[in-house]
Amino acid sequence: MQTRAVIFDMDDTLIRSSGWRAAEERLYRHLGRPFDAEVATLYRGLSVEGVARVIYEHQQPSGITLDACIRLLREYLLEAFAGPLTPMPGAAGLLRRLHGQVTLAVASGSPPDAIALALAQQGWAPLFAVVFSSEGVARGKPAPDVFLATADWLGVPPEATVVIEDSLVGVQAALRAGMTCFAVPSAPDPEIGAAAHRTFPSLDAISLEDLP
Repeated sequence: MQTRAVIFDMDDTLIRSSGWRAAEERLYRHLGRPFDAEVATLYRGLSVEGVARVIYEHQQPSGITLDACIRLLREYLLEAFAGPLTPMPGAAGLLRRLHGQVTLAVASGSPPDAIALALAQQGWAPLFAVVFSSEGVARGKPAPDVFLATADWLGVPPEATVVIEDSLVGVQAALRAGMTCFAVPSAPDPEIGAAAHRTFPSLDAISLEDLP
């Protein structure tokens, strides 16, 4: 079936996730701990709740609850997203190539307000038919919920949908949704290449002709 919709992840797919890193580092400082890059690999692509839960479980801080960590991380993230954000290489060009040819959407683990800030800052909001956050569905990635909800809203069957992702959990979510997944990995991970239908070095390398 010919592709009718392309769903983009946002963080480290369309927008460089420096805002996430800044928020994570602030949370670690609040907990009195140094940022742990090894733990960070465990939550790449997860929602605010998922990221805060992984940090909390690994750091086992005293005097603060998990709910407080989630609240703080969301607060820090929104503050970071209000500042300058950097688009990923090739993002603007790919959106121009696809807009008007297929329906475009965003399905991200970031909070809705953070997604809105990022898209508005880049002037991309009008390009997308719908924007979904994992916070609006029962389960975050690697569950398929956010992708299935997006496709359902668009009225496009999963088999006519391509997802563009950067993380392993995102690729897994797309595959579980029954969608074709293109990956532009944000970090070296052979599992991403093995799982995705196709892997590209950057968004610049993806063309309309690549869509099935």
